[in-house]
Amino acid sequence: MNARVSVVKNIKILDTSASTIVHIGDAVKVKPRAKVIEVEREVPSFIEKDANFSDYAAFTIPIPQPTIQEDVQMTVKNKSSWIKVNQVNIRDISVSSVFQVGSNKSIDTESRYKHIRQVSHNKTSETNR
Repeated sequence: MNARVSVVKNIKILDTSASTIVHIGDAVKVKPRAKVIEVEREVPSFIEKDANFSDYAAFTIPIPQPTIQEDVQMTVKNKSSWIKVNQVNIRDISVSSVFQVGSNKSIDTESRYKHIRQVSHNKTSETNR
């Protein structure tokens, strides 16, 4: 991988989430990870060790990896050793995402998310009283 010089005049990012990487410049390997369990309760309470990743298959099953079906030969000839960016506007970069201006040899991301809602089903609505 040939090193290049990244020049960025202006980047505006309004929000990022867990395990997000914003990188200006070269990298050899980028490997962000995020494992999230979110528990939303009708009556808020904190219980230590509320949920474990091992309790849910979504966090324990292997993530399938793509297999390369063909041999790809590629030659890149950059006319300049500079990567020039004038302006980038980003509203949101989500969980386990990468925004990079520069060269990179490998990116490997993983994001697993479990949202649990615990609400009472026996609640009488205000309009039915």
